[in-house]
Amino acid sequence: MADFKVIESFDIDNASLDGLSRQQCFVLGAEWARFRFRILAGEQFSTLCNVANAERLCALAERHARFVEYHEHCPGWCQIFVGASRSSPDAD
Repeated sequence: MADFKVIESFDIDNASLDGLSRQQCFVLGAEWARFRFRILAGEQFSTLCNVANAERLCALAERHARFVEYHEHCPGWCQIFVGASRSSPDAD
């Protein structure tokens, strides 16, 4: 029998997905997975994200000790900036 466990929190326990369609939830999940891939690859990057995902994606980056900030870009969208690991020598 295999043991299963959560490897990364989706940060959705606060009812933040209530009222969203299945399609919207799928988009948020796909965006989250793509963002996580870039975090794990160690990239420093800037990307647009759905405003409903901004805080969730920032929490993901922070759990991986990455510098992160976001700003509203236009209605419904945020620009997220992900920098170096806060523990790396070039994280100044």
